[in-house]
Amino acid sequence: MKKIVALSLVAVSLLVAADEKSENPFVTHTELSYMNTQGNSDVETFAASFDGKKNYGDKAQHKTTYKVTAQYTDDTGTTSAQKYLAEANYGYSFTSALSAEYILGFKQDWFSSFEYQGYTGPGMGYQAVSNDKVVLDTNAYVMYANDGIATSVDADGYVLSSVRDQYISVRVGGKLTWQMIENLKFIEEANYRTSTEDFTNYFVFSKTAFEAKVSDNLSAGVSYTVDYTNLPANPAGADAKLRLDTTFLASLIIDY
Repeated sequence: MKKIVALSLVAVSLLVAADEKSENPFVTHTELSYMNTQGNSDVETFAASFDGKKNYGDKAQHKTTYKVTAQYTDDTGTTSAQKYLAEANYGYSFTSALSAEYILGFKQDWFSSFEYQGYTGPGMGYQAVSNDKVVLDTNAYVMYANDGIATSVDADGYVLSSVRDQYISVRVGGKLTWQMIENLKFIEEANYRTSTEDFTNYFVFSKTAFEAKVSDNLSAGVSYTVDYTNLPANPAGADAKLRLDTTFLASLIIDY
């Protein structure tokens, strides 16, 4: 599974490189990450992510973005993390800074209290800062959410059965990119999503990363990710995993 995900992401990045000579090329950012920690326990983590962006129209006012991530962790022979996320976003730019957007997302985390999380809805994007050194993009969405909440799990933490929870949710977030020096970039990405009906049902995501460019298309990076789930009040979810999931990774980055 890990090799298939990695090869698929690399293949997509290489295929879309053929579009780079067009007026509005399909820009991609692929990360392949691995970390192995040995000692009292042997923890091996593999992660991969793909981000794609394409603008359309005479003035490039239409934009589409795509995001796919996968993570797998083995802790001394036992799977302790297995999660996937996919998002697609369409935006229409009114100005260089302001845009209307629509998002569609789906997440699976085998060891959380959710069998799945799905969400979709409209929003607005605003580029608060844009210069040679710093770019700050912000966004806010009002979405329909459809979650599968676990009612029972097996001994390893996998969800066996679930019930559907449908509600209106709000998500706010942003991404800061700071070109510290010529070949070193700092990136901070974060978002917060909550139910409008139950504010104890919320999710927080944050990724802090440094990327050092080694060639036109290759970079080396390190990242620290925080994924927090305020678990629903059910015994299966409460026992399934801790609310806070953190990951530190070293990455090979391919940009086209």
